[in-house]
Amino acid sequence: MTEYTPKERLYRVLRKQGVDRMPAVCFTQTATIEQMEACGAYWPEAHANAEKMAKLAESGHTFIGFEAVRVPFDITAEAELFGCGMPGRY
Repeated sequence: MTEYTPKERLYRVLRKQGVDRMPAVCFTQTATIEQMEACGAYWPEAHANAEKMAKLAESGHTFIGFEAVRVPFDITAEAELFGCGMPGRY
């Protein structure tokens, strides 16, 4: 079987096509203290600084090997975009 790049593998799975192995992804968030230390971007600053957010998100691929990265780190962002109130937020 063909060996795919991380990007090809993820796209193929999303299209329900065959792959050499299942991609490793996390669609919520992946930031760990070890990742923050490795890339020099920490919470809570990474939530409000685009450069730090990108560094920390990319570290999921660079340091862990995930085939996908996720930003923003908050899983309520989409709900908030559509007007859902989040108690205790901002």
